[in-house]
Amino acid sequence: SYIVSNLIDDILNIDPDIIHIADLWFNAISVIKSLMPERPVIGWLHSYAHVCYYVSTAIYYNYQNICSECKLNRCILRHNTQNINIKNIRSILRAFATPFEYIYARNKMNQYKKSLLMADALIVPSNYAKEHTLRFIPELAPLIRVIPNPIPEELNYIQPEEHDGFTLIYMGGDDVSKGVLNLLKAIKMAILKNPEIKLYMTKINDNSWVRQFIIYNKLQNNVYTYPRLSIEELQKLFKQVDALIAPSLWPETFLQVIIEANLMGRIAISTPIGAPREIIVEGLNGFFVNSFNVNLLAHGILNIAKIPKKYLWDMGHKAHDYVISKFNNEKIIEMYMNLYKNLMENNNIIYRNT
Repeated sequence: SYIVSNLIDDILNIDPDIIHIADLWFNAISVIKSLMPERPVIGWLHSYAHVCYYVSTAIYYNYQNICSECKLNRCILRHNTQNINIKNIRSILRAFATPFEYIYARNKMNQYKKSLLMADALIVPSNYAKEHTLRFIPELAPLIRVIPNPIPEELNYIQPEEHDGFTLIYMGGDDVSKGVLNLLKAIKMAILKNPEIKLYMTKINDNSWVRQFIIYNKLQNNVYTYPRLSIEELQKLFKQVDALIAPSLWPETFLQVIIEANLMGRIAISTPIGAPREIIVEGLNGFFVNSFNVNLLAHGILNIAKIPKKYLWDMGHKAHDYVISKFNNEKIIEMYMNLYKNLMENNNIIYRNT
């Protein structure tokens, strides 16, 4: 509440023509519209927090049926029951409080819905994000615009250097919903058949459970971890990389790392759910693998590792050209500007072309 109140004060002092809330400040929309009803407000929906109390429900449910019929009370109960396995007294108490948590969560979701309906426009980064949102709040259909995230222009094609073996890079941190646990298990299986497979992992701190898993399973010769890297450090590392792997277990709304890898001339390997299906054209800029089954994931990695490097690097060249043409920043910026202009015209605000 303190942060939102300061945000509102800043907006009132600035008196902008358009207010674009580029984060999860859903409830701020209703407050702003009550204070400045004549000003257009745009919301940016880049996750599922507005429709799902537990954003990564794919961890607990079969991904093919994820959220097809939202049963929030069952979702919360499943989550809390999972926590009891840790033998944590707080988790046990929380499980007993499931009915009260359900009431709180449902109220929270209803608040988000009311606030979002007050917006003049809502931006989502992919068609999947739009479809998923409308399954729960179909009333938002007239407000939603699909505008991809701008691509980072500082990432250029990186010429690969000759190196032994087959090297993957994973850039999703240690969030289990990103498929990192299944990935580590699959790598452990894959190196038994191909010891030259290597995995670089970024956004992994020294005290992460990922580090403990690597040490416990004696994977230090094949799996290397790094903290969050600068652009320069990442580009240097990519010289030794053959492909990016992003084995998410939940339907991503965009998955920017695929585009980042393609920009640097590397193919992307991902799960065929969510927005990656709109980004990856199999055989052109990447491949799909089953990240939910460790055996199939290991099998997919081994099969891709058999592809000659020259072929993979040629694919990387095509991937670079493909994402630049599909996710062209000039087109994306034009989409934003057209939306701003239309909202200003609809609200009789004079556009100042400076």
